[in-house]
Amino acid sequence: NEGNRPNAQYCAALSLSALGFHAEAASRLEALAQNQGTSSLSERAVFLTQAGNAWLSAGLIDEALLAFTNALKIRKTDPDLYKDRAVAYLAADRPFEAVSDLDKAIEHNASDAEAFRLRALSYLQQDAHDSALQDVQSSLRLDPENIETLLLRGEIREAIRKSG
Repeated sequence: NEGNRPNAQYCAALSLSALGFHAEAASRLEALAQNQGTSSLSERAVFLTQAGNAWLSAGLIDEALLAFTNALKIRKTDPDLYKDRAVAYLAADRPFEAVSDLDKAIEHNASDAEAFRLRALSYLQQDAHDSALQDVQSSLRLDPENIETLLLRGEIREAIRKSG
């Protein structure tokens, strides 16, 4: 880090995140992304994505959403980035926005079991049980032994039972 070179700064930021200093790591990653002279557009998107995840780990949801949104300006068709932002929307209790991002993630990668699982969770948070059940079944068709998806299916079935 003392050399102040971009690769050293990047390594230091990742080290800070690994040590649990997520907000500091996120700030440094965003600074790297803003330094247009030392990073390519693709690298800036990576820095912003990693900053978003560090902000999420720090519990700073608004900052995470901003970082992911800025990364999506560079990588408009990245399904993983849409999933990352959807997770932030879910953390902010904004399931409608999460569904919108997950629709885009699935549009760009229709075989992503995780995107279907996350969208099922988003629908469950909206009490849209039929849509949640349909998505959890789609996720299980793609990844039939995923424990998180199997647990979510149980939660959806329980929500349906309680509502009926």
